[in-house]
Amino acid sequence: MTTNTNTKAHLYSSALDIARRSNNFNKQHPAQQQLPQLDWKELLRKFTKHNSKREVTAQAAQTEQVIYSLLAKSQSVSSTSTSNNNSQQQKQHQPKQHQYHQNLEELPFPPSILASDAPVALTSLSLLQSATTHTGSHTDKLSANIVRAVGLYHVGQYDDCLTALRDLGDPALELPVGSDGWEPYDLTLRVLAGLVKGHSLLRTATPSPTAALASYTQAGKIYNDAIDLLSRSGGSANDVALHKAGEESLYRAAIGNRGNRDPISSLTSHRLYLLHSRRFSSSPHHLAILTSYRQLLYSIPPNSSSVVIPNWSSELSVVNKSEEAVLRRETTLPKAGEVNKRYLTFLDDVNRGWELGGRRKDGAKEVVDIMYAALTHTFQSQRLLRYLIRALTVGGSYDEAGKALKLYVELFDKARETDAKTVARDVRRFRKRTELDVSTKGRGAKNGGTVAVSSGEGDEKLVVNNYDEDEDDEQDLGTDIDSDVDFVATCVFGSKLLCKYLGDPKTGLEVAMRALHVLREKKDDKLLGNLVEEARVERAVGVALGALTEKEADVETRSTRHDLALKHLETALSLDPNSWETLYQLSYQLFELRQISPALDHAREAVKLNPTSRDCWHLLGLLVAAQKDLGAALQVLETALDDEDDDDDDRSNSNSRSDVGTTSDSGVSPEDSSFPASSNSTHVNGNGSHPPSLPKVNGGTLPTLSVDADQLDSRLSALPTNTTGTGPGTGTGMVQEQQHDALPKDETDKLVAQVQIRMTKNVVIEVMEGPEAALLDQQALLAYFSHAYAQVARTQPPPPPLAPPSADVTSKMDISNLSPSGLGQTSVKRTTSILSRKRSVKGGANATSTDLPNNSSLRVASASGTNPAASRTATSLAAPQNESSISLDDGSFNSVGPTVDTNSKATKLLVDLWLMTAASFRRAGRMDDAKGAIQEAEALNADDPDVWVQYAQYNIAAGSIEVARTALIKALALDVVHVPATVLLARLYLSSTPSKLPFAEGLLDSITKRQAWDVPEAWFELSRCYKGTDRPAREKECLIWALQLEETRSVRTLQCLPRII
Repeated sequence: MTTNTNTKAHLYSSALDIARRSNNFNKQHPAQQQLPQLDWKELLRKFTKHNSKREVTAQAAQTEQVIYSLLAKSQSVSSTSTSNNNSQQQKQHQPKQHQYHQNLEELPFPPSILASDAPVALTSLSLLQSATTHTGSHTDKLSANIVRAVGLYHVGQYDDCLTALRDLGDPALELPVGSDGWEPYDLTLRVLAGLVKGHSLLRTATPSPTAALASYTQAGKIYNDAIDLLSRSGGSANDVALHKAGEESLYRAAIGNRGNRDPISSLTSHRLYLLHSRRFSSSPHHLAILTSYRQLLYSIPPNSSSVVIPNWSSELSVVNKSEEAVLRRETTLPKAGEVNKRYLTFLDDVNRGWELGGRRKDGAKEVVDIMYAALTHTFQSQRLLRYLIRALTVGGSYDEAGKALKLYVELFDKARETDAKTVARDVRRFRKRTELDVSTKGRGAKNGGTVAVSSGEGDEKLVVNNYDEDEDDEQDLGTDIDSDVDFVATCVFGSKLLCKYLGDPKTGLEVAMRALHVLREKKDDKLLGNLVEEARVERAVGVALGALTEKEADVETRSTRHDLALKHLETALSLDPNSWETLYQLSYQLFELRQISPALDHAREAVKLNPTSRDCWHLLGLLVAAQKDLGAALQVLETALDDEDDDDDDRSNSNSRSDVGTTSDSGVSPEDSSFPASSNSTHVNGNGSHPPSLPKVNGGTLPTLSVDADQLDSRLSALPTNTTGTGPGTGTGMVQEQQHDALPKDETDKLVAQVQIRMTKNVVIEVMEGPEAALLDQQALLAYFSHAYAQVARTQPPPPPLAPPSADVTSKMDISNLSPSGLGQTSVKRTTSILSRKRSVKGGANATSTDLPNNSSLRVASASGTNPAASRTATSLAAPQNESSISLDDGSFNSVGPTVDTNSKATKLLVDLWLMTAASFRRAGRMDDAKGAIQEAEALNADDPDVWVQYAQYNIAAGSIEVARTALIKALALDVVHVPATVLLARLYLSSTPSKLPFAEGLLDSITKRQAWDVPEAWFELSRCYKGTDRPAREKECLIWALQLEETRSVRTLQCLPRII
């Protein structure tokens, strides 16, 4: 009998506890799971019968049932009133808006019990107070008193509520663990105690927000601990009341902490809410807290100097995914004439967060995924496409970005042609009238209450039951139609994308011209008088024209397009004289036309405006070298590298600033040329004597050089050398321009810029001091690349293991040196050797290969070793007979070396480094080492024509002319317009016995009209063709033009610099 009684006592205790935990106070059958036939009255009777010592718990439950019934009545009255006021403003695709509150004082409180019902509630509370004096456990009495305090709050007696909780002491705000016979609902009551205490502290005559925030925070902590406790004893699936109180506490704690001076406290509150958000995902506060969390993260971006959040991007990603889930659940595809404003606002926030995070490549994929997912909840969104274009570009999906750009321009033009705002308004009004069953004349409506009034202009306006067409959120009609400002900016960015990454400058020019047309229409007030924006558009047109001219290399249009490009760039500079990017582009264009003096002036100004741009410094160094002042050029390049070391102390070491290695850009170059570097700055006047295909500059004459070393030195010394605290992220107008339309520049792009400027410095050293001095520098440069690329490769998957080398080593190809006199005989000498200057080569002449680690993965293969190539083409290079002295790296590079598949840009850079080293070895007479370096380049990419050109030069030097010719034919098979291969092959034809002059002339006549119009070697070899066919006039024209080009050439070609930045 005792066992049966205990069983029933437990049954009814459990049933009552679950009913309270499930918040079933307003249900007819509260114990639906266990005792579905019992109503509240019967459940309490049976509970009391079988738990005679727990009368206080029964009375507490009875009081709660009364309180919550009266609250439901009050909420019903409030909801009915609100519904009547807002019934016409509800939208199917846009349900209730989630209001975002800035502080505790703005947060509304739930309705209290109606004044007319207060006596009923107070009577029940009085009975409960009497019951607490009867028998019962300490835990039951404490919980009953908390119920009483909660009831006092709901009837508006806030001071009495605080007094009751104060009398209970700390145990009311602590988990009852360790107490006698606690039940899960007791945990809910502890959370409620903290919640109503916070409410009461804000609603007394003298509110105390600080104390209220502490109570909310304590309640949130209790909730968190309660969840942890329940998870170890059966879970919290039934705890509806607990989650409701906990959610309210966490929400108010998070909002209250927004004003906390310690952002970490606020972050903790938001994190705690998000941690438990899956338990109350349908809460109206969910989206509001996500908004608050997002704004908090935006206030502490990754570059914040006050607070560092290690996982800032990860936290923002969680917010993005959570908010996206809410919006996908609560919104749908908009109806005709409407937009999904909430989803579009979310897309704005996602894009802004990505921008604050630095528009990193690792975050671009998430942005792209969100934008693509939004297609199911938006319709032909220009805003979405605008964000998608940039994210796809940063992520490297250039083809997809180009398609998005094309669609974006089409949508914008279509909206502009049809006046999309008016169309959307008309469609919206028609649908609304149909929904309300209004006649087309607007004279009556279903259910009476409709009036249609004329606007006075023949257009009728509908007014139905508080619904007014003119007040129906007219602003929403244009929220997804981009402004002219946004369109112009996107087109400028898109033009760069098409020119640089898609190799389509023709379409890039069309997009830039479309932006210029929109700007000149002046329909957007924000564009009126906006000289900076106009300058960007003019610059985009000029750059696209230059890129198109370079790609098409059409002799008929080249001169006109060059002139137009200069005109647009000069216009851009006149509109915005402080734009370093415009100065760079103008200098680049002038340099391409061999107008060295004005190009040099613009490059100097660009460096002054942006002293942290490696490309600007590099261009300046090349221009100074073009004036044949190699000492000043070396000074410019070293200044740039010294500034780089100041900015990147963590990457600088004893080798960093001297590890400059390079030779020529693969193929024909100043070093391999038969034309010595001339110091004579006077040009031959070629006016009227150019061959038909020659470009005309400055009215037919190339500019006369005037080198003023003193002035140059003073200008250079005026340039800032300490750039700490400056850069693309700081400063004035330059910075805004960089952020506005700059193409993404990832770590590989930065590595390319840093290595290229070092390569140019190494070329200068070799021209001045010979190949041995350059080789010392090249070893350190390869080591620099190894260490720098190891940092870049951290974000990339490891490459596949290398395949075993091919046993078929069949090639014996060689080519002779282009410069019969050799570099040593043509170098410009200085009084003081480069080797004695610490800034040129660290360690001076004492530096040897033994100064670097021997466990290198970047080394030339030995005769007994295997070929490191991952794969071989039909023709491969033979292994060298001796191991090269180039030995570098710390061993880490072996597992992260670049490949064409993993990082094509870094692979090309490393190929050029090895080819540069091979050329220096060859000029130094170290032929085995030269061949080994070429083999390293071939192992990286056997399909690079530069590899075969350099191999041809090696074989020419070794006397294997036929092998060299085969290598050049292979290079041309890989690139039919490869200029170095074409010139070298023509030279071999002219030097062969018997001479194959017609073949050589055919190659040269075609290439000089197009890609080689500015290559002096090509014109010189063409003059030989004319000489051999007894055409002295044409021979003279070619020689004059070749000489003029040689006098204005730099140590490297412009291809080592980006045309578009």
